[in-house]
Amino acid sequence: MPLDQDIDTSKQIVSMLKKYGNYLPVSKGDIFISTFWKTAYIAQRLSLWQSQEFNQPIKPIIYLIQDFEPSFYPWSSQYSLACSTYEYPHPMIGVFNTKLLQDYFHLQNYRFAYEYSFEPYLNKVLLDNLKKLKGTPKERTILIYGRPSTSRNAFGILLESLRIWQKQFLEAKQWKILSAGESYPDIPISDNLVIESLGKLSLEDYAQTLAKAAIGISFMISPHPSYPPLEMAHFGIKVITNGFENKDLSSWHDNIISIPFALFSPESIANQLTILCQKFTEDPNRGWSGQSYLDHYLLDKPPFLFIKDIYEILQTYNA
Repeated sequence: MPLDQDIDTSKQIVSMLKKYGNYLPVSKGDIFISTFWKTAYIAQRLSLWQSQEFNQPIKPIIYLIQDFEPSFYPWSSQYSLACSTYEYPHPMIGVFNTKLLQDYFHLQNYRFAYEYSFEPYLNKVLLDNLKKLKGTPKERTILIYGRPSTSRNAFGILLESLRIWQKQFLEAKQWKILSAGESYPDIPISDNLVIESLGKLSLEDYAQTLAKAAIGISFMISPHPSYPPLEMAHFGIKVITNGFENKDLSSWHDNIISIPFALFSPESIANQLTILCQKFTEDPNRGWSGQSYLDHYLLDKPPFLFIKDIYEILQTYNA
């Protein structure tokens, strides 16, 4: 629906980032929900206009915070404007993608009038497949989360660590390296070893790949935990990931090895990978016995139990 098209319905949802349309009809009862800093920047100005135009209190903005987004950029105009959305002086309802991320914001001295967080749950399709595939014999396969175009996934460090590993581990040629996440041309590591890019898999194919892989590598240079390390670990994969500030995923599952950020280097990753490959020979299926410390992760329950609370907050501003 174009932004400037007004429809006579009691409720409708309109995206503020559509490329077409010059105007956005705004009524006195509209609520603004932001899912990225650019939509928050727009919503904050619209909310102020709405208050002045209809002579009413400024309504809270619901801000779905999925990462610390200023760090998506170098120090720049974008960095500054993204930070400014967290310093909005009027009421905001912050909804954080994990308590871990919420805690990081507090460490950076960012707080909102109202705050909620939700935790990751294993996707229902993956959960159903895990029940069927648990105990699948593990193969000499390293599954990496490969996203070359996304800087915070540290693909350059991952690539260099594999090159060092194949030089120092004499049995590297016995292993297969698969990459899931983003499609890109296969990358040779040596004459006998290639990263095979699978791209974005269907959930069923992803589950099959997880069940057979023995070792995983998945990085996220941010305070958000990211989902691939958790999915890998619960599918019996021994996972190498990175720590960051208050993030240490090794406390979430026995199968996760979190390299402290101060020690995060291609050499330390390669050394850890060599150790895991050597241990695979001793017990190929030991990952299936790893214990999870996320009591909720494998439960099929709704994650957003605070929606009623948000509704009640908004109602007080409509009174």
